[in-house]
Amino acid sequence: MARAHNHAAAKDNLAAIRSFQGRREEAEQLLREVVADHPDDLAARCNLANLAILDGDLE
Repeated sequence: MARAHNHAAAKDNLAAIRSFQGRREEAEQLLREVVADHPDDLAARCNLANLAILDGDLE
């Protein structure tokens, strides 16, 4: 279980890097994978919401 959670954290961190690189579509895909596998991962959900806000998608 801890190993799976660390994998999710690694994907979350990679998504942040991709976002800073301007590769938002890749970042969004990574975060969606984390949320699909770990729906209770609040950090991934917040980061996905932040991407939406940065893209102006407020709906």
